[in-house]
Amino acid sequence: MRTSVPSFAGLVATSAVVAALVVAGPAGAQTGTERTVTAIGIGSIKPEPSDRRSNASIRRAVAQARTETVGLAIDAAERRARLIAAEAGFVLGGALAMKEVVSSLPWEADYAALGAFGPGQYCRKFRRPIIRRRDGRRRVVGHRTRRVCVVPQAVTTRVEVTYAAGTPVG
Repeated sequence: MRTSVPSFAGLVATSAVVAALVVAGPAGAQTGTERTVTAIGIGSIKPEPSDRRSNASIRRAVAQARTETVGLAIDAAERRARLIAAEAGFVLGGALAMKEVVSSLPWEADYAALGAFGPGQYCRKFRRPIIRRRDGRRRVVGHRTRRVCVVPQAVTTRVEVTYAAGTPVG
């Protein structure tokens, strides 16, 4: 059985066609009069649980930090959009659309929402064997149980906000 691998030239040509369609936009779309500014804002807060050894306390602190980061992210996006609009010579209007940006990259994932030991699980018990030598061999003579709780270093939210851009300044 023979498999075919697409050539590099074919991939480049396909990418160029897709890029041209994205830039051109859908047929019948209005162009020219509508101006928008889109900016991404990031908000990040360190959760402060009342009890660092309680899963419920850590979960509440993460939830509270998550609600606070949304406001910070929206404010950051607005500041960035105002800067972009000013550089382009436009007046920033009201917000038209807003969405949370979820990254698919593993180093940008929001692990605070996931929990260290599963969704919403920040504490866990670990059981470790106690090993002693008897008769020249290693033997397990008991176990020690230790409770471990991990508080996330930061809760981060990314939002993308699209604003209307008014007439040029001046």
